[in-house]
Amino acid sequence: MVHLCGKFTGSSGAQFLVVQGSGASGNPITVKFEAGTSLKAPYVSAEGAILMSGRSYITIDGGSDGLIQNTSNGSAGGSCPAGTCSTHQDSVGIQAYNCSNCEIRNLSITDLYDHTSFNDAAAGTDGLACVQFSGSNFFIHDNKFRDVGWCLYQNYTNDSGVRIYNNDISRMSHGITCAGASFIQDNLQIFNNHLHDMANWNTSGNDYHLTGIHCYNGSGGKIQNVYIYNNLFDGSLGTCCITGWIFMEGTSSGTPWTDSTGTVFLWNNIFSTDLDIPNGLVYIGSGRAHEVLNNTWNGPNAGGGGVCLQFNTSATSVTIENNVIQGCNQLVNGVSGSTFSVIDYNVYGSASGGNAVWQFGGMNSSSFSSWKSTCNCDSHSQASISGPLKNISPSGVPSSGFMGIGTASSLANVASGSMSSLLMDTGAGGTHIPVTRTLPWDAGAYKSGSGVALMPPSGLQALVQ
Repeated sequence: MVHLCGKFTGSSGAQFLVVQGSGASGNPITVKFEAGTSLKAPYVSAEGAILMSGRSYITIDGGSDGLIQNTSNGSAGGSCPAGTCSTHQDSVGIQAYNCSNCEIRNLSITDLYDHTSFNDAAAGTDGLACVQFSGSNFFIHDNKFRDVGWCLYQNYTNDSGVRIYNNDISRMSHGITCAGASFIQDNLQIFNNHLHDMANWNTSGNDYHLTGIHCYNGSGGKIQNVYIYNNLFDGSLGTCCITGWIFMEGTSSGTPWTDSTGTVFLWNNIFSTDLDIPNGLVYIGSGRAHEVLNNTWNGPNAGGGGVCLQFNTSATSVTIENNVIQGCNQLVNGVSGSTFSVIDYNVYGSASGGNAVWQFGGMNSSSFSSWKSTCNCDSHSQASISGPLKNISPSGVPSSGFMGIGTASSLANVASGSMSSLLMDTGAGGTHIPVTRTLPWDAGAYKSGSGVALMPPSGLQALVQ
């Protein structure tokens, strides 16, 4: 155990700690921030305030209030912790490339770049990060990250077993980015995170294409299985510049996140937006057999061409089941070449129209009855697209009278192993205590009657005298 105690203040470009060696299985090296400990500089090093690359079995534990913070890095003339922002440099909280069996927990990393100007296009992207990392069995959890470019940036190698969970990520241009080249990543799990409020990164030239979760690759790299569940995506997105809450690049981009073999498993998520998103609140390109189950979409009813759920060419054998989807121009869009296995037991609400409300492959319609007949799908689904769904809150919580109560399909047969949490309703990014789904199942992320209860605080300690 290595203890950090006190308030450390460094000069511009400071690097406070370089991890010198590795731990071992069952005996990791833990760097523990004691109460009140902080690492601050006008801007910390682009190689990390803490550098732990090339090590293994290392844990960084922020304790009760551990903090890494820049004090002067941000848009010219804007407000930074030390006063007016005066520096504009790449800066990284923790760099941990090729770090297997490593863990970062209970830590706040803030103000790496306070972006406050609509005309500020000078900031970097992946060079402004809370954590840059790669390595198998890497856990990032129970942290608070805000005011940063690409917050969690994974430049994966042949990694597996990465877990990103219970984090609060806000005021970022990208929340979680997974990218690789010539490598294969498997079993990536992103769950119970709250990603929100990216409006401060709007610019006149759309320089940052804001994204909650963004995966892509180059030179033949790919991800095999991605599990995204129990997350809450909400808050202000401003007036422009959003690519999507989830953007899994397809073959049309030239840097697809996978080939024909990768699969996204998406359940118990809540997607809310105050801005029309033409690419889709959720965009999944490439891959096969994607499972989209018991999620809730609440679009802005903006009428500007946005899509709630979009699949790109070569996304095949898709399942879309038990979801609540409303508020976009198009509710579901699978472009030419996309195919589905099952689309059913969904509840559809208001659609602003303009394009066909439902489209998959060569089939499309804005009439629900016509859509069901054309696609030979959604036979157990319901729709009321002339206005917002009744008896469901803007955050997706149903109340008595909601048309999706008891109308969904029981998916207990697939709720095992990595998908076992589907037996419970959503954790909503740590804002709700999940409860067990009971028969008959409800559509959407929340079980009816479960209410919305705040999660208890973590990391509490009792002192007995």
